[in-house]
Amino acid sequence: MKKVTFAIISLLFIIVTGCISKQEVQELSDLRPMIMVGDLLFLDTGKVLSIDIEDSAIIGEIHSSTLQHEKPTENGQTNFGCIGSKYIHYGENIVVLINNKWILFERAE
Repeated sequence: MKKVTFAIISLLFIIVTGCISKQEVQELSDLRPMIMVGDLLFLDTGKVLSIDIEDSAIIGEIHSSTLQHEKPTENGQTNFGCIGSKYIHYGENIVVLINNKWILFERAE
């Protein structure tokens, strides 16, 4: 009788902890770094561009940030921080100045 009770309790424990783990993974999963500009989302490509930018080309700066697992909902907002970083249009994309490097962000589909 004790073995059956122990087996049932063990099984319930495994099921409950398995469900919690899946939920935590979903909540903690990070999205790609992104920025919202002109009501559009742009995703980090990881590409560093070696370009010279004139101050007149700057169209804005990052003013706020959401959590990494959230999508930005306002223009000038990111999900990776870097408040105060400048950004420019680069063709159909955006380039953001991060740690003194211009990083290419491509428009989300």
